[in-house]
Amino acid sequence: MQQRTYIELVLELFAFISLCMAMTTSGIPVVVFGLSTILLTVWIPFQRREIHRFTRAVSIALVIAAVARIVIHFLPNPSI
Repeated sequence: MQQRTYIELVLELFAFISLCMAMTTSGIPVVVFGLSTILLTVWIPFQRREIHRFTRAVSIALVIAAVARIVIHFLPNPSI
């Protein structure tokens, strides 16, 4: 198993910051920050070389969380 590269660490850091921004905003920025999170991390699990398991797990978790946040944003908000 190879070591994590610095570019993977930096991309995961920026993706995490972008996901945090998507969680705290409302409106169009939710979609923008969610898509930027997905774009920053979606390529990591599909690399041909062996990557660190933690890197793969974090990148998959960030993508799932970003997709979930975008879906929740588009759900109707019924008021009681």
